[in-house]
Order: sequence, then C-alpha cells, then structure tokens
Amino acid sequence: MSRFDQPTPGSLADRQVEADPESVARTIALRRLDFAPRTRANLAATFAERGIPDDVATKVLDRFEEVGLIDDAAYAQLLLSSRSGSRGLSGPALRAEFKRRGVPDSITDQVLSEIEPEAVFSDACAIVRSKWKSSARLDDASRTRRLTAALQRRGYSFGVISRAIRAVSEEIASPD
Repeated sequence: MSRFDQPTPGSLADRQVEADPESVARTIALRRLDFAPRTRANLAATFAERGIPDDVATKVLDRFEEVGLIDDAAYAQLLLSSRSGSRGLSGPALRAEFKRRGVPDSITDQVLSEIEPEAVFSDACAIVRSKWKSSARLDDASRTRRLTAALQRRGYSFGVISRAIRAVSEEIASPD
C-alpha cells in the first residue's frame, strides 16, 4: 500500500476512523482545488480512488459547481490559452489534451469552435519562424519534412502546415 492510499497525517480522515464521507470529500476537493483548477471528472476520479461513495461524490461536486468552485468551461478556456500559446497546440492535439483532463465533449466542441482560423495559421507561422534558423543547414526537402513533422505533432492540419511553411519561406526569401 503506497503512502497515497493512506489519509494525510493530521487530516480529518486520519483523525476520525469513521469520518463523515461528505466532510472528507469536501476536504479532498478543497485541497485539490487549492493546488490547481480541476475538472469535475478529475475530482470524481479522485473521490473514487479515495473510496468516497458515488452519491456523496455527486452531492459534493454538484454543490461545488453551484458555488463556482468547479467550472469546466472556465477550465477549458484556461487550458486553451495555456496550451495553444505556450506549446502551440492546435485542434486535434487540444481535443486530446481536453479529453485527457476530463473536459466534457460538449464544452470541448464549444471552446474549439471559437478558435479563429487565422489565429491557427498565425500560430503555425510563428512555430515555423522559430524553427527556421535551426534548420538552415538542411536542404529544402529536409527542412520542409522537419517543419511539417513539428507542426503535425502539435495537431495542425496539412493545409495549414503547407500554407505556413510556404508563407514563411516567401517572407524570408524576399524580406522587405
């Protein structure tokens, strides 16, 4: 049994052998939310791991949503701005990240539909520009393959990839 399976020393669950499951669930959720925002699915999984009964988990999660401590839509927006900006992820890669984090499909669809196509193209061009110098020693075909692979790993479509590489190539070939 790992230390994660045991109650935290000094916690409510540790002090009371037969602790109220609802109090324990609230304590667990508040601690997890204090560290970082979480989705409802993430907290539900934590409750299941800790042996919180389903009816108690549902009651606590409903209350936390009601008071705004859990907001999957806000979490998805936060994750979108973080992942699309810092890591340059696009559509399919973002969808996979949302699924992994427990964001419901309906919210994922809504958030991803708000992304402007020109913003996706602009982000792809920024990635190509950032990698252009490091691939200067390569022939054009090898450079294109590497840039394509880098953008594919981030979930960009082939159409966006080819447009971005062509645009940056033309921009660098004929600086104004």
